Amino acid sequence: MAYRARVLEFLSPSWWEAFASALAETVVDPGAGDGSALLVIDGEPSEARFGVAVRDGALTAINGVEAESVEPAVIVRCDRATALRLASGLESAQAALAEGRMQLAGDVRGLTVVAAAAPAIAGATAALRARTRFPSPGNG
Repeated sequence: MAYRARVLEFLSPSWWEAFASALAETVVDPGAGDGSALLVIDGEPSEARFGVAVRDGALTAINGVEAESVEPAVIVRCDRATALRLASGLESAQAALAEGRMQLAGDVRGLTVVAAAAPAIAGATAALRARTRFPSPGNG
């Protein structure tokens, strides 16, 4: 009998646990500096907040209550449909920014550090993304 990985609902507690675990096992260039970005997803039933911090080459996921106490270098804000398209790979951040569906505020240097870690984050979370159920952007 073949092993089948459990499908996780995007942003569910189980998804967060897997996301944080994947990041914790990932190391990036410590010489790139420290930075953090918090994504705020506007929408119903409530706003969602999560992010990534880079400190001394280690990646840490920031979620929920932790996000309330973190002062990120950059805050990224978008609607739920845009967040779903970004997370599922249907859209790039550059396109969402260019079309005004995603806004940035804060210290661009901190964002640069997180952006430099993006390939490592994408690689570390590829298996998770493959077993994530993303609601359709129109129903998110």
